[in-house]
Amino acid sequence: MIHSLVVAVDSTNSSSEAQKYAIALAKRFSASITGIAVLDTPWIKRPMAQPIGAGSYRTHRDESLIAQRAEELEKKIAKFEQRCKAASINARSVEVEGSPDKRLDQEAEQHDLFIIGRETNFHGVRGHDVGDATQQLLEDHPRPIIVVPPTMPVTGKGAVVSFDASSASSRALHMFYLLGLAGDQPVHVVSVDPDGEVADGLAARGAAFFKARGINAEPHGIQEDDDVAHAILHMTESLDVGMLAMGAFGEHGVVHQLLHGSTTKQLLRDCPVPLFVYY
Repeated sequence: MIHSLVVAVDSTNSSSEAQKYAIALAKRFSASITGIAVLDTPWIKRPMAQPIGAGSYRTHRDESLIAQRAEELEKKIAKFEQRCKAASINARSVEVEGSPDKRLDQEAEQHDLFIIGRETNFHGVRGHDVGDATQQLLEDHPRPIIVVPPTMPVTGKGAVVSFDASSASSRALHMFYLLGLAGDQPVHVVSVDPDGEVADGLAARGAAFFKARGINAEPHGIQEDDDVAHAILHMTESLDVGMLAMGAFGEHGVVHQLLHGSTTKQLLRDCPVPLFVYY
């Protein structure tokens, strides 16, 4: 079960949704929650081409931008604290400077689950479908992560759990269960393989794990040769669930699937529900 969780706080729409989602989970599990805002000073001070003699202007510009971003983050943290207080949640907040991926990793070590908005980037850049902080966390992170989209579904019950019998996929399925995220909602185990019979068999194995623990689970085998991500995304949408849980596919880890190639990146970018990732 979830005893404590951490959520990233920045200025994006998906961060706002992530905070709401984190607060709802904290309330559901009577868990504590920590909001973390990172002032990305390395990004602000990154080397940039500039004309000779413009050093003093750059220094002033950096200082002004750092002060502006710090003020914005303080307001976001204050709003997060207000939300937690209104929900009667045991909460704390952390404001730190430095490289977001390192500071987020350090804070996450103390918690069971990390929640982050899909667009989160901590330096105010707009227009990115997937924020750089989110991508960096997915590359190498020891804790389970839930990536929240900028718009949450109005309906949606239960979850799709992808399963291919790989070690990473099995770990994700097990962690999803251990954290209690299934609750009393139905679980749909989706397995994809070029051989339809193999896909059906894998899905049945995954569903059996949940059924043995008293959870209503339905297997869905999908025969697909290449586009695994699209098949899972289509099933997630058609079943109208509230979450997608996944680990890895075959010899390639989840990061390869999510962050490399246009189709697999589409899964992270277009997933309409919170995406649980563990490997």
